[in-house]
Amino acid sequence: MRHEMTRPRCGWSAFVVVVALLVGTSTAADRTGLGISGGDQRPTNLTDLFKGPWVNLREGGTFNHITGNFLVDKIVVLPTQVDGIASVEAMLTFRDGIYSSDTTTKYHLQGIYLQKPGALLLIGIPENSVEFTNISIPLEYSSDSIGGNNVESILKLFLESMLPTSVNSSNTKCLLKLGFSVRFYDPNENFLSHLEPDWDVDDKDAATLIVWRGYIASQNCEFYLDAEAAELLESAYFRPLMNYLIVLYIVSFVETYFLAKQMDAASTQATAVKISEWTINLNALLDSYLCFLHLAASFVFKPLFYPFAIASFIQFVKFSLFEMRLLLAVRKARNPALFAQGIETVRTEVSLMYWKLYAMLFGGLLLFYYFQSIFMFIVAALYSFWIPQIASNAYYGHSQSLLTTFTLATSICRLFIPVYFTGYNNNFMRFEPQHNVALLFVGYVVFQFIVLYSQDLLGPRFFIPAKCLPPKYNYHRPVPATELRESDCVICMCKLQPDAADIETGGAPVIPANSPLAERARQEMQRGTYMITPCNHMFHTECLMQWMEYKLECPTCRSALPVL
Repeated sequence: MRHEMTRPRCGWSAFVVVVALLVGTSTAADRTGLGISGGDQRPTNLTDLFKGPWVNLREGGTFNHITGNFLVDKIVVLPTQVDGIASVEAMLTFRDGIYSSDTTTKYHLQGIYLQKPGALLLIGIPENSVEFTNISIPLEYSSDSIGGNNVESILKLFLESMLPTSVNSSNTKCLLKLGFSVRFYDPNENFLSHLEPDWDVDDKDAATLIVWRGYIASQNCEFYLDAEAAELLESAYFRPLMNYLIVLYIVSFVETYFLAKQMDAASTQATAVKISEWTINLNALLDSYLCFLHLAASFVFKPLFYPFAIASFIQFVKFSLFEMRLLLAVRKARNPALFAQGIETVRTEVSLMYWKLYAMLFGGLLLFYYFQSIFMFIVAALYSFWIPQIASNAYYGHSQSLLTTFTLATSICRLFIPVYFTGYNNNFMRFEPQHNVALLFVGYVVFQFIVLYSQDLLGPRFFIPAKCLPPKYNYHRPVPATELRESDCVICMCKLQPDAADIETGGAPVIPANSPLAERARQEMQRGTYMITPCNHMFHTECLMQWMEYKLECPTCRSALPVL
């Protein structure tokens, strides 16, 4: 917070007047209840968390922020030797705006609280600052030191102690003076209407809610702010967090349900081999990062430790059990010979798979730490989880690789967190909304889903020019006589009836081309009745396709078969 600005003509005399008004305008009881001793109508317990907005009352200068907010916590109130006076220490978080991305400065607060008039008088010294070490505030008051037990004497002594003998206007940190009138909330004033959703409290909570009204000012930084704050009840403060967690639970269970459906569909070699390993890896990485983030949040938001820990556990189960099992099934389908070598080989392969995932996990954490300026690009790379599947489908000619319900549900659920933090104005972290970024995330994931779905409808290579396509084995190629090894389909044990025109023996067909049998065979071949494997074994199309749903090997010689 800089202060290179034109110095206003009004100095600390205005602040003294304001403080005097705070003390002198104490009224009768707002309400009775918690925090009131004897016949006093003002709160005595100020040890909760207080948060509120400030408004800049002066225009011009370099401090041109119109509004922002502040938070006072770690409040310690200790009685002094004078009845009705308490010394106060606290921490102030001052923000030049309303979002967590705005400039934030922390201050140590010291001062006194006059309980009967409800006047809170504080001075704020920047944290870790050595520029104001000459300022001291007497926190031990006695009747002798103030010349009597009256408000005027106390106020005079405190103001004299607050005002430094000299303030260097070249200081880059601001010395703050704060004065607040402290009282109980009156619902008739509609004080909390503009502070929602943090202060969306019911009547029961509002009956004992403490509010502050006053000013935050700085002489050397030359600004004067109208400020008000309210006691931040735990129930109201954590309501946005609980709403986020409830939606996260629902989203996680929906993702896990459709992931289990996909695992059932990929239970055979022919279906599992179509799935891209990198697609599963990227989804597992996303869930592992979410697991770490929510585990860390459980220690930051300690009153919600268990809800955040549960969210972290759900993500852990999802990536460590479900997604890793699916990844193992894909690797087994792609390397059947390797997994047939024994249990030790399987253990080694599983360990290697986990090591690769953890290496990518910690490598990504290093990227996040050292390249924070491109944070969004790294997140966008993680949200490219369907791109490897699209590329795999196009290269190998696969279709129907993943269930449409799985890809649709996963795409929608994955968008919850980025859209919540970049597009929702009242996200619990108070990140400034970036609606363009939220729309880019939505558009990017939707684009991937549309391409993946179009591959199922139009073919896996519909967007690739024919000259750029890689070769693909044709199971319906013509059958020369030299390649015909079996006259029966060994799967169903029925006779084969190949097209006589396609069976060549030195240029002459074995079956006369004009015979009824040749015409029938020709018609059946045109309908794709027969399939010929690369090892020159011939089967009925229906028989071989059903066989290949379970095994990608020739029923006759056990040679590997290319995917359809």
